[in-house]
Amino acid sequence: MDIPITFKFFDKLKLYQDYLNESSMLERTKNPYWLCEKAMMLWGYSDAHQHLGVPLSAGTFTKKERAEIIIKNSEKIGRNNYEAIEWIKGNIMSGEAVQRILENLITLELVTRDTSRSERLTQKNNSEVEDIIQLKEITINLKGFLLGELLFETYENPGFWSKNFRKYKFSLLIFYTTFVVLLFTVYFVFLGQLFQFIKPGEIAIFVRQLLGYSWWVTVTTCFLTYLGLKQVWNKL
Repeated sequence: MDIPITFKFFDKLKLYQDYLNESSMLERTKNPYWLCEKAMMLWGYSDAHQHLGVPLSAGTFTKKERAEIIIKNSEKIGRNNYEAIEWIKGNIMSGEAVQRILENLITLELVTRDTSRSERLTQKNNSEVEDIIQLKEITINLKGFLLGELLFETYENPGFWSKNFRKYKFSLLIFYTTFVVLLFTVYFVFLGQLFQFIKPGEIAIFVRQLLGYSWWVTVTTCFLTYLGLKQVWNKL
């Protein structure tokens, strides 16, 4: 019997950790390209697109109507990142800038380069094939749609837990806290078992001293963990 459980949430949690977490390189740099790329992925998941496997080119995004949607999405996502938003407004109609963005999305593995059309044209005219390659046609893959869904949950349909990626931040918080607790549990169990098999003497005294130091280390670690968790919770 099939168990009706999917691991989609964990896939999205990994995407959040890799791409949207505040500590990730993409989010720290405040790069206008990344803001535009997120706006495109949000459009890709929205009702305006949502066609897996449909090839897209630079010309798809430089059209006025679609460019306005990308600008609107970037304003939702970027909020106070005014410089990046202004850059997008000034460059979204530029085919060269959009081509570079599409290349970035390929590198980030959020889209796949579409080669089906160029393969069909190979038999007709080599110059046509080169033109198609220059357009950099892409298709949004499943990872890209999942990232778009993450963005859609937060910026288009926010609830208490989806607002500001709260459920993913909270899940990572639980994971890291559990890891620290397990690490110290294994540490003390190991030392306790080791102490039982050691005869009294210098080694035993050393272990007792180590246990004493460990108590202070544990208290300090718990206190620092509390401060860290409090800081993270305030950002949720």
